[in-house]
Amino acid sequence: MALEEYSYVNIITAVKSGWDIGLYSDNLDCGEKTADWNGPGWYRFLEPAGRKLPERPPGGWHCATHAAGWMNGTHPEHPGHSVEVDICFHDGPDELYTCATSNRALVTNCQDYFVYKLTNTNCWARYCAIN
Repeated sequence: MALEEYSYVNIITAVKSGWDIGLYSDNLDCGEKTADWNGPGWYRFLEPAGRKLPERPPGGWHCATHAAGWMNGTHPEHPGHSVEVDICFHDGPDELYTCATSNRALVTNCQDYFVYKLTNTNCWARYCAIN
């Protein structure tokens, strides 16, 4: 697929980081969801939410959720390239649960930004982004 053919949703809603446990998730079937979440599909992160998924655990109970999502892998280096990765969800305050659960995702380098093909999370998890 050519870079200009991607249709994606922008995620711009910022949430507090730190020990801020929330009921929010990235799942349409949960009580409260991230404002920009429209269900499974392609997403691009923009300020103030951040610009990309972190490649290491952000720590449990960050991003206003019990389980903060991070990319267990690296972003593709070259424009037009995609990689399949596991998105891990760090559940809890310690290192024992840095990948308590995970979802598969596709990440594509669009030269100046990345797009992510994401799936719904559990009701206690959400995807995090960094600058």
